[in-house]
Amino acid sequence: MEAARSASAIALPRRLRMLIVAVGAAALISLAVAVLTLGVGDAPAWWQVPVGIALIGVSRVFPMRLQLGSSATSQDWGEAALIVGLALLSPSWLLVAAAIGLTLGYAWIRLEAVKLFFNVAASMIAVAMACLVLVLLGSPQPDALTAGGAAVLLLAAAVSSVTTDVACASAVGLSR
Repeated sequence: MEAARSASAIALPRRLRMLIVAVGAAALISLAVAVLTLGVGDAPAWWQVPVGIALIGVSRVFPMRLQLGSSATSQDWGEAALIVGLALLSPSWLLVAAAIGLTLGYAWIRLEAVKLFFNVAASMIAVAMACLVLVLLGSPQPDALTAGGAAVLLLAAAVSSVTTDVACASAVGLSR
């Protein structure tokens, strides 16, 4: 039974495998750029990176179940953790913290290896897109307590959410 399950995991459609490789490559490139730019700007306080890792990891472990009538959906706390991370860390440090936190969170819930890889990679791209929004708007670490800062953070979270949704919808569409 175990051999049949692992064989079926390998037998992914060709286009889906190409998507997984492309998403993984884009995530690795964004992580490499983040690591190469860690020395630029202020270093975070000793507690900020571990808090970012923990928030991002835990956001994947404890989903929130929403039910409206007979319809139900399950949501994770990813956008909330992202907003806190964007306010707490520079884009480069956030990408590094996200890579670690996402991997730990998805490993904790025991996703299959290919799903873990794809989900971490797609989420990394989504975090990178949110960081790009902040950089392009000239506010790489906005003050969440101001109206302008809160608006920028919400826009970045929305871009991240759409990026994740497109990646997941693409994977589901190509898996058939």
